[in-house]
Amino acid sequence: MTIEEQILSVSAKLFVDFGVKSVSIDDICNHLHISKKTFYVYFKQKEDLLSAILREERVKREKKLAAIEADTNQNVINSIIADTRFFVGHKVERHMCFFYDLKKYYPNVFFEHKKVMAEVKKNRTEKFLRRGVDEGFFREDLNIPTMALFLSLHSEAFFEEFLKEKKTTIGEIVNFLIDTLVRSIVSAKGLKYYEEMKKEIEI
Repeated sequence: MTIEEQILSVSAKLFVDFGVKSVSIDDICNHLHISKKTFYVYFKQKEDLLSAILREERVKREKKLAAIEADTNQNVINSIIADTRFFVGHKVERHMCFFYDLKKYYPNVFFEHKKVMAEVKKNRTEKFLRRGVDEGFFREDLNIPTMALFLSLHSEAFFEEFLKEKKTTIGEIVNFLIDTLVRSIVSAKGLKYYEEMKKEIEI
């Protein structure tokens, strides 16, 4: 692992564990036993480091999701199950704290990340919806661009609001979102299959 990769890995863990604001460049250098001069060879400031961490996480996430969806043995409903398990396995609450800090203390980095992710999610969702229509599991009359935009903009905001309430578990929120989404877009064939597979989806 290169020094740059070590900086990214260690700092990402520190930020998630202790908060973006609390962890200084000195803390990161001390953990890695490197000088600040060495750190600045790779990152001019903390904002650059945060942007690089987010960029790397986006790439990793999309590769994992692409691998899940590339499995030709799975139909689109099965992919929903796999995607859901991947999502819940991401220690969501800890990452929500990370993004809360990021938005509060480094808004420029936060909103640039949100902008990129919104486009990635929209494009990925459109592809996902078209696949479901082609397989016959989603309704043929779906307005795919509109539905993709709706899902990209509203599902995450809904999830965040429920987490703030602290009255619902992550599993319950995800189950509700998946159930509501699937029932709004499936065909008769898709609904029948979904009902058969529903227990597999529930977290």
